[in-house]
Amino acid sequence: SGKISAAELAEELGLSRAYLYNIFKKYRGISVSEYLLDYRMRCACELLASTNYPIQLVAASVGYNDQFCFSKIFHAKTGRSPSSYRKFQKDLRGKFAAKAFEERQT
Repeated sequence: SGKISAAELAEELGLSRAYLYNIFKKYRGISVSEYLLDYRMRCACELLASTNYPIQLVAASVGYNDQFCFSKIFHAKTGRSPSSYRKFQKDLRGKFAAKAFEERQT
């Protein structure tokens, strides 16, 4: 999977890059680049929480060829490393499952 840029997105939509930037700033309050970065990180979170893919594959799946660069950006956005985020999500799911089991027993 490739890492789409704001320029490529504008071209795909048939808009000038400046117009696309202005629309995003006006209606989303962030730049196209920020939106794309947030989208990549949301996708990475989903992959980390729902698969056992190696971090390198998750990074590549959201457009990062460099696992270190991906991990650094992921940590800056989420406050956790990718592996810590995955463990946290699995622990959280385990706690919810245990609570649901307890509630069914009463």
